[in-house]
Amino acid sequence: MRSSTTLALLFTLSAASLLAVSSASANAVPTRPQSAYGDGPSYIQSTSSSASEGVTINEESFCSFSDSFDTNCALSYAYQIASPLPAGATGLTITIAVPAGAVLDTNGSSNGMGILTDDSSGFTGTPNVFYTAGVSAGDLAALPSSETSYGVDGSGDSYITINDPSFLAAHGDGLAFVLDVATDTSGDPFTCGSSGTTPVCSSGQIPGAPSPELTITTSSTPTPEPGTLLSLFPALGLLGLYRRRSKS
Repeated sequence: MRSSTTLALLFTLSAASLLAVSSASANAVPTRPQSAYGDGPSYIQSTSSSASEGVTINEESFCSFSDSFDTNCALSYAYQIASPLPAGATGLTITIAVPAGAVLDTNGSSNGMGILTDDSSGFTGTPNVFYTAGVSAGDLAALPSSETSYGVDGSGDSYITINDPSFLAAHGDGLAFVLDVATDTSGDPFTCGSSGTTPVCSSGQIPGAPSPELTITTSSTPTPEPGTLLSLFPALGLLGLYRRRSKS
């Protein structure tokens, strides 16, 4: 009886361990390769930059090469961190608000927001959408689920969190991400002007690029000053005297 009970317990523990390993090796952070927007250069409509938490972020709005034609613009906003994160950065949350006049596009393969990965093969021209150099979708998928998260907050803004100090140290400066939007929940494109078969959008025809907000956590455990350490010595001496008296 004890033997069968022990075997059952071991089986249960083994299954729990496998489940824990499985859940730790997968995460829900969405990724978007360059090729998701077509095999050629997309149609850049505007470029700008902003700053959040002291970090510079380059921005561009574009109509995707694959889904835009004539006056139809399948609109996305691409972003790339263009300066180093603070020293000792251990966590990064990127939050982007959906601009007025647009809705988050979750049609097809898009989650609406994602990390732009390095996928430069198979293009008929030079890709011009930001991407995270040297980082593939597989690299991001390998991050433990305990260190990543993705979702929509109470204000309806999309966010991605990465709490992996090693990844941030290697790729924080240059990390690229994207927000896909549409005119409605069916994923319909925006209507713009055109130059030949290329959409050309004015500021009144597409919403301006929303500026992302960064939330950065750092390992800020202070090192005691020498004077602070010296001031502790008398207290430690009194503690030792008290312990000796207590024993006697």
